[in-house]
Amino acid sequence: MKFAREFLVTTLVGGLLILLPIHLTVLVLLKGVQSAAALVRPLAMLLPAWLPAENFIRWCWSPGPRSDSVVASHLPPSKGSLVPA
Repeated sequence: MKFAREFLVTTLVGGLLILLPIHLTVLVLLKGVQSAAALVRPLAMLLPAWLPAENFIRWCWSPGPRSDSVVASHLPPSKGSLVPA
């Protein structure tokens, strides 16, 4: 019984020592992103009305293909555009 209790306590403490820093790091990163969004929002208001500003900022920083993005679907088509209407 002592072995089981010792194992349980050791496992729980070890798990907390691993998960607690990860959880706190995520919370700090989320707070930082909220602060950055608050700082960028006034700049986003300066963009034209037809450009979805919040999605544009997210699109600028997101990795991956650009042709199927939200911004590309909202841009007015130009002559010879590769973006489907």
